[in-house]
Amino acid sequence: MGFDGSTTKTEPAANYQHYQTSLGSWSNVPVSIGGYTPNIKNVEHFENGAWMVKEDFPFVTTYISSYSVVSFENALFLFGKLALVLQTTYIAC
Repeated sequence: MGFDGSTTKTEPAANYQHYQTSLGSWSNVPVSIGGYTPNIKNVEHFENGAWMVKEDFPFVTTYISSYSVVSFENALFLFGKLALVLQTTYIAC
């Protein structure tokens, strides 16, 4: 959905699920970064009425999620925490 301050309108969906992420704005263009499931590290910009897939977010090996984003003077700042996922191995006896 889009909202211009007085009316809402339907907008196209992103190409990927951006679960547990925040929407940012870079140079007045909406930006979505990463996602928790299914291990998304891509970046999308909403340009000319469509979500355009950009290069993967750098420094990420699996996924990026659970962060907040601040847009300031044509820059994006991501803030978050480190989440560790421990793998448990079960041995049948």
